[in-house]
Amino acid sequence: MSEQTKLDLYWTPKEAWDAMYEDCANSKKSIDFEQYILKDDSAGLRFLELFRDKARAGIKVRLILDSIGSRTLISSMVLKEFTDAGGHVHFYNRIVFANILSPHKWFPRNHTKLMVIDREIAYVGSVCVSEEMADWRDLHARITGDLALKVQSYFNHVWSHRYKSWRRSFSRKVSRLHEYQKDFSFLAALARFHPNFIYRQLLNEIRRAEKSVYLITPYFMPPLLLARALRAAAERGIDVKVMMSEKSDVPIADYVSQSYF
Repeated sequence: MSEQTKLDLYWTPKEAWDAMYEDCANSKKSIDFEQYILKDDSAGLRFLELFRDKARAGIKVRLILDSIGSRTLISSMVLKEFTDAGGHVHFYNRIVFANILSPHKWFPRNHTKLMVIDREIAYVGSVCVSEEMADWRDLHARITGDLALKVQSYFNHVWSHRYKSWRRSFSRKVSRLHEYQKDFSFLAALARFHPNFIYRQLLNEIRRAEKSVYLITPYFMPPLLLARALRAAAERGIDVKVMMSEKSDVPIADYVSQSYF
């Protein structure tokens, strides 16, 4: 039976963490978590300890972490406790002896921030897990309904191909990982796969806009096509508004962003 998609929004990492933690604590079957930054500080350890306890209780817990953003966890004792308890973890694109002298091989990174609980609840957005970010202005969404199953499908595919060529495997299944609905859409794009579906869809939506285009971003450094699309929308009378950080965590990015005004 089809279930209507429902969406709840959180505006700070602390709000999102609390909701995510509660749903994880109530999980009965599985927790899947893909994250760029998961630190071994008070915020990160809170989740890792819960993941460990859930794994011990027989819940299937799988983590995909970026080996740069989450590097402090690679040798973490609590992560070892998690795997010893039956949890599973994969570090994306690890820097090892074979590539340590080849910086170009350190990229791309995995900036996905995603969680799926019991195949019924999904979280997607911009929130990482680090105590210093607790009060940042970030946007995260809690999804239930049919769209949550598409997010689960995406995670399952990435997990099953984590040791293979993600570009090649993803290209064969990309049509199944895109779900368009009247009110909500889920689009997935993996590193090294071009064109970027999220970017392409964003351009299409801006070009088709009839009334308004509202964009929230921490760093405003649009590629040429995006800058042209926004300007063209404004010139044809569309209400175009961009909300960005007055002060971000990357000062040079703030100056570059202002150059586009």
